[in-house]
Amino acid sequence: MTETGNNRNLGKYKNWFFFTLAYLLVDYGRPQDILPIGFLKPGMIVILILTGFLLFTGKLKESDSKQTRMMWLFILLLGIYVPFAVNNFLAYKTTETMFLFMPFILSIVVCINSLEYLKKLIFFLILIMIYVSGYSLLHGGVGSGNYFQDENDLSLYINMYLPFCFFFSPSKKERSRKLFMPLAY
Repeated sequence: MTETGNNRNLGKYKNWFFFTLAYLLVDYGRPQDILPIGFLKPGMIVILILTGFLLFTGKLKESDSKQTRMMWLFILLLGIYVPFAVNNFLAYKTTETMFLFMPFILSIVVCINSLEYLKKLIFFLILIMIYVSGYSLLHGGVGSGNYFQDENDLSLYINMYLPFCFFFSPSKKERSRKLFMPLAY
């Protein structure tokens, strides 16, 4: 793809990419646990916006691949087995969670269409990891909520992004971004 075509493609998904990052912030950074905005259900709002982007922009076809079809079939399989599960409620909640996670997954597939967007996504995830790490240091080794209430899940999350920090920092030409990377260590 030419450079001008690539830049034109970047601007097309700017708002959609912003809300994809907003979902990551709501899901991992969890500002609703610190600020009194939990009653607004920010996760639900962002998922509805991402679903709207998928349905009303006509880009649902772009996310069609063998992998996404397999994920849809897996969700269907989860739904079929709900009546046969020992714990029906847990099986239903797992199916519901997977189904509600799909707009985010499809948004990632559509929006991350260039190396520049991928770098922005990774940098944003590193910033969230720095915040979550700092929060856990100040709050007894646990995160703000959800799956970060467990120390093991929190350490897995942090250890998952440390290699990105290590290998991402030498490639950064911008001085301001390069200063953030040692904070992750």
